[in-house]
Amino acid sequence: MDAFAHVNNANFIAYLEIGRVHYCKDRLGIRELYDVPFLLARVEIDLVKPIEFGTDIEVLTCVSRIGNKSWDFTATIRESASQTVFARAKTVQVTYDHRTKQSHVIPDETRKILDMDLQKFLLA
Repeated sequence: MDAFAHVNNANFIAYLEIGRVHYCKDRLGIRELYDVPFLLARVEIDLVKPIEFGTDIEVLTCVSRIGNKSWDFTATIRESASQTVFARAKTVQVTYDHRTKQSHVIPDETRKILDMDLQKFLLA
C-alpha cells in the first residue's frame, strides 16, 4: 500500500510471478520448485491505472514469443469483475536447469506446449 491507498507499484512484479506460477502448474504440470524450467531474465511493465485497496484482480498470462532458449509471456493485470486493465507487461524467461545451474535449449515437450499457447495468442 502506498501513501495514496493504492497497491504499491512493486507489488505488480509479484502479481506477474503469480501468473507465471499458475502457468507452470496448469500448462507445464510443474509441482516441485526445482522443476520450474526457467529463470526470469527481464520484466517490462506499463502501469495503466492504480489498483485501489480491496480490488479483486486477475492476471492473464500468455506466451507471445518463443526463441531457442527463451520465451516471452505477455501479461495483463486487470479487475476481475469489470476487466479494467491496471497493467500490461512482458517478461522474458530463459530455460534453466536449477539442479545443474545451466541454461539450455527449450525441451521439445515444453516447446510443444508453448507453441500451442503461442498459436492461441496469435489468433486472439
